Amino acid sequence: MKRFLIVIISTLSLFCAGAQDVTFFVKGGIGGSSWNGSDSFGTDPKFSYRLGVGLDKHIKYVWGFQTGLYFTTAGVSMEADSHKTALDNDINGKIDQLYLEIPLMATITAPIGKKANIIIGFGPYLAAGVGGKCTASVDLGGGHSVSEDINTFGSMSDGNLGFKRFDAGLALNLNFEIKRIIFGLDTRFGCFKFSRGTDTYGETYTDKIRNYTGQFVVGYRF
Repeated sequence: MKRFLIVIISTLSLFCAGAQDVTFFVKGGIGGSSWNGSDSFGTDPKFSYRLGVGLDKHIKYVWGFQTGLYFTTAGVSMEADSHKTALDNDINGKIDQLYLEIPLMATITAPIGKKANIIIGFGPYLAAGVGGKCTASVDLGGGHSVSEDINTFGSMSDGNLGFKRFDAGLALNLNFEIKRIIFGLDTRFGCFKFSRGTDTYGETYTDKIRNYTGQFVVGYRF
């Protein structure tokens, strides 16, 4: 988390150095999140959202640079039907991952009408996990069930799920701006395998799963 704060301070310092070409905006949105990878079987997409403040710096012609700080959610839902699997009981659950995120994106801004632009942003993002829960419920039949609720991030030896807090990947945005109103789609394709565990022999392993989120967003430029 300390390294993540250093990145935030360094990025804002760079923008302040050339503040005459910087504009600010706020943006939020809702959509879905899921996992990609060979170990993501048995999971389904779940609701996600993002909210934050962004900064744009014009560089030259249509090119620019965009960053900001966002609170964003990721995770999956899980459902196992005993009638369709080899399990003895029905299992339902969800995993929530809450992140603070910094995108570092090159942008292309092209006019598409009077006071209207299309803005395409692409580049890496960095994120730090700040919270989240894993909730699972097992139906024992006869109206009885057992539920468990543990923290998503933190070591398994401390009773947590064991997810790593760091995440990184590729950000791709397709936004439109009419006057000062922004709307469009923000997507994030994770490249970092964040799930780890220990097998029956005491060996540490990393699951082949990565985050994916997509949200429809609206915002306002100041």
